[in-house]
Amino acid sequence: MTDIPLALLSLLELGSLSMLGWLAAGVLPWLITLWSRQQQQETPWAAVELLRDAVRRRSRLIHFQQWLLLALRTAIIVLVALAVAEPAWSPAVISSVGKGPTHHVLVVDLSYSMSCQSEGQTRLARAQQLARQRIASGNSGDAFSIISWAEQGASVVCRLTFDPSLARSAIDSLSILHTGASLPAALRSAQGVIERAKKQAPSLVHHRVTLLSDLGRNTWTDPQLSTESGRALCRSLAEQAELVVYDVGDNQREQVAVTSLRIEPPTVLQDQPVSVLATLRSFDSRSWSNLPIELSIDGTIVAQQQIDLASNGEAQVPFSYRFADAAEHLLQVSVVDPSSEKTDPLSVDNRRWLVVDARPSLRVACISGRAGAADDLVRALAPQSQHTGNRLSAIAGRQVDLVGVGQLLDLDFTSYDALLLCNLATLTPDEVQRLSHYVRGGGGLVLLLGDAVVPEQYNRVFQVDQGDSLLPVRIGALSPAGEYRFDPLEYQHPLVSPFRGQENSGLLTTTISQYFRLQHLTDRPTIETALGFSTEDPAIVVDRSGLGRVAVVAIPGSLASRTEGGSPWSSFAVSPSFLPIVRELVDYVVGSSGLDRLNRLVGEPLVCPLDPEQALGRITAELPDGSHLLLPTPGEQDQGLVLFGETWQSGVYKIHSDEQQLGRFAVNLDTRESNLATIELADLPEGISSTDSASTETLLTSGGSIALAPALLATALVLLLLELVVAWQMGRAWG
Repeated sequence: MTDIPLALLSLLELGSLSMLGWLAAGVLPWLITLWSRQQQQETPWAAVELLRDAVRRRSRLIHFQQWLLLALRTAIIVLVALAVAEPAWSPAVISSVGKGPTHHVLVVDLSYSMSCQSEGQTRLARAQQLARQRIASGNSGDAFSIISWAEQGASVVCRLTFDPSLARSAIDSLSILHTGASLPAALRSAQGVIERAKKQAPSLVHHRVTLLSDLGRNTWTDPQLSTESGRALCRSLAEQAELVVYDVGDNQREQVAVTSLRIEPPTVLQDQPVSVLATLRSFDSRSWSNLPIELSIDGTIVAQQQIDLASNGEAQVPFSYRFADAAEHLLQVSVVDPSSEKTDPLSVDNRRWLVVDARPSLRVACISGRAGAADDLVRALAPQSQHTGNRLSAIAGRQVDLVGVGQLLDLDFTSYDALLLCNLATLTPDEVQRLSHYVRGGGGLVLLLGDAVVPEQYNRVFQVDQGDSLLPVRIGALSPAGEYRFDPLEYQHPLVSPFRGQENSGLLTTTISQYFRLQHLTDRPTIETALGFSTEDPAIVVDRSGLGRVAVVAIPGSLASRTEGGSPWSSFAVSPSFLPIVRELVDYVVGSSGLDRLNRLVGEPLVCPLDPEQALGRITAELPDGSHLLLPTPGEQDQGLVLFGETWQSGVYKIHSDEQQLGRFAVNLDTRESNLATIELADLPEGISSTDSASTETLLTSGGSIALAPALLATALVLLLLELVVAWQMGRAWG
């Protein structure tokens, strides 16, 4: 029990230790009293003798009054001296007093909403300040673990340590990551730390998990926590440790963010006009007037607009541009200094980047499996063209090569933006391997089926049953001969969305006599059905594969394929909808794959293809803050690709080989975290207690403790008044 007073004493903190020297002034009343006694000279006097007899009768009362007056004067001086020393009382360790050493697990939210500023201080800075104060208020023998907490999970920054200075260093090293935060990951990590601590340090009989967060709704309403396993996790952790959350947020809610940036069409051609479309959103109740938005390309401002944005509203800002040269360009859309009046506390989401590759022309190879199988596709892609052997140079910036199936093995796939395989009877394993490498490196592939296709052979050579198939579907049996129609699936997919409201465009009147039934592979969540049949079977299926895209069309792209009755499989090739569908399909598999590779979200890996004939030196990644990281040299297993996964900051990344730039990438925020709405404290998960923001503010402003100086000064004032009353009464009684 002797440890309890020491533990209670450790709760007292002093802001100005040097001011305790003024406590010496408390002896002044005693010195003055002693000095006064030494200066007295006794002179015999009869009247005094009479008084002395009376005083003796009241000596006890007088002595009591004198000692009381001396004590009051001394206490006043001591209280004022203590108040000047700025003492504070820290309640942090009260719960552990008498329980033995405590293991403090500090879990700090690093999501980018923690960069929100209020009065010149970020939420992370507030969390770090509070964490340092939790460490300083620990008892002798306490241990600490520090966990950082973000979207990719929770990372133990500082493992179990009994050294407070190491824990403080870990807290100081934390920095914002441009992601959200996963609460289940934080709780699981804290549970793992506690279980390890029980094995490493059995003397730690008490565990306290402190989560420092702004209570963002995006983080604290994680669906995983509402499942039985999520609730079990909270209950299990609450049984092992005391769970407390400190709200380091503020009342900031009103802000604006650039939530998306895209370009139409996605395939950017030299000297062809494009639309740059930025989407802005206002959060909470504020509306914005004349908000300035600017577009810069390669660092030069090329356009500006001012928009009005309603409260909780969204607006699309269009810009038009034409790229004069065929090269890679960096686009940036920014909200121009909306925080000049400190109205937007979160500035990290006020701009967005887009890297586009403007091409001199779109190169497409149409590979024909039978005579006439690709002719209609060629005319759709290059309606006004000049023949040069098998090459058609289109006026619209499209270059189309018509290739026979016998030339497939000798064809340089990498010189084309897209390959269209038209009614090929079969493919060899080597051809499939080359196609797979081409698509996963960023190429676009469209597979159009027809009467030459044997489904069993295709499924076997593409290894559909082995889980790593290039195709997103299993090619099934032919449908019975009949009369079918296209189903646009409510025009949801970009391939068919231009047909919305254009019912007379020919898409719905196209007749289909026969088609292959396509079956989605169930382990491919990225599969998109762009167009269907009236039977609810898919007509066009698109999927990602590595950096590229592959599309499978259940019918031929020409009139050459015939049913057993001798009629064409469909009238699609002569429908008015054929040309726009084919062009949109090619643009989608080409443009999307190129944009997807160069434009990523925070946390997604960067993939940079290498020229096999290029001599490589040291390969480095340049981060948005200008720092560089050395990357390992790609090996044979990397298939000529440089991979970089440490994309935890938004901005522009560059991959270099010595002095040569190999690739440039835009990494943008997932703006779900831009919504600063928070949960109510009553909605915290089961087992987690809380402090409200007001009590957190009190702790922060007084060094993480309750300031005692005001109370000490108030007490000194009361004692001063009491001293005057006592002195007056004593003087009156003696008078």
